[in-house]
Amino acid sequence: MRVLYLVPQSPFPPRSGPTIRNFGLLRGLTAAGHTVTTVTFAETRPIPGYSPAEIVRALEPYGGVELVPIAPRTRWRRLLELRLPEPDLVRRLVSPALVGTCRQLLARQRFDLVHIGGLEMAPSALAIDRRGAALVLDDHNAEYLLQRRNCLNELRLGGNPVGLVYSALQWKKLEAYERMVCRAADAVVAVSEPDAAALRALAPGIEPIVVPNPIDVHEYQPSATPTVNHPPVLLFTGTMDYRPNIDAVVWLCYQVLPRLRAELPGVRVRIVGQRPAPAVRRLGELPGVEVVGPVPDDRPYLREADLYVVPMRVGGGIRLKILQAMASGVPVVATSLAYEGIAATPGVHLAVGDTPAEFARQVVALVQSPERR
Repeated sequence: MRVLYLVPQSPFPPRSGPTIRNFGLLRGLTAAGHTVTTVTFAETRPIPGYSPAEIVRALEPYGGVELVPIAPRTRWRRLLELRLPEPDLVRRLVSPALVGTCRQLLARQRFDLVHIGGLEMAPSALAIDRRGAALVLDDHNAEYLLQRRNCLNELRLGGNPVGLVYSALQWKKLEAYERMVCRAADAVVAVSEPDAAALRALAPGIEPIVVPNPIDVHEYQPSATPTVNHPPVLLFTGTMDYRPNIDAVVWLCYQVLPRLRAELPGVRVRIVGQRPAPAVRRLGELPGVEVVGPVPDDRPYLREADLYVVPMRVGGGIRLKILQAMASGVPVVATSLAYEGIAATPGVHLAVGDTPAEFARQVVALVQSPERR
């Protein structure tokens, strides 16, 4: 089978949730004997540890990649486009250049399947004549549900009114757009059963196929002995301009960390990930908080951590970060929402706390009982 594989950023290096999933599926498709052509956007910022030429070479064994320049989207353009019926998520990657590249590829050879790796790539896939190729949507999140949770979270907390209005508008736009794409696709893939249920509720009649997020357990191996630091180190990793991740670390540092200091003097929080937003960078001014920023490989940080913390209060999908931490043998403390869709039992596979006091209690209990790790 020949697959035209549309993804929003290069699958290699697999350093964030979307790229880990997209690279894992790409490897699986090629290992199964399918011929894959990846079309994506060229990175606008350097990736630590990798040149553009190295990225292209790394993807050659998986069918190669067509890199398309992405037109910059100014703040004014984004504000003007908010009045359009399409959600902001999909407007940000509208690209005549990428559509043109896909049309050229389809004119030169026959494809059996066009793969949409994330809802934001749907405008490009829907704009081309697929010449009989089936259309598959791999929905990395039930996106409308994520924005609904953002909206309700802002409302519950009495937070930023601009963020509240934005999330409310995007929630309704995403409901309509995601429903349309799900019905236009020949097949819909979800990352978990909760996401599949949310998509079934959105578009009755569709039956999403659940393909869980993949990680390479050979790359994430536990240390021979558990890490015990004095004082302890708590690790969070992720793309740090992503709203759910920003909310998580802000809540951790302002609501949970003060409680921890009473029991664990000197406890340290380490935040690792690309593109830290201003609100995240400001956390680095707090005692004991280190904002590391982008790194070429997060595995050394996992090996150096006592605990992996996932204080997510909004979001969707499956957190690959939890699977990586578990594979690395690092104890996990998470909220109930954070491990949604993962077949894990609280108290056995991870510790769970949904309030600042309970989250802090779980952290303290694991730090003070190394034998439980």
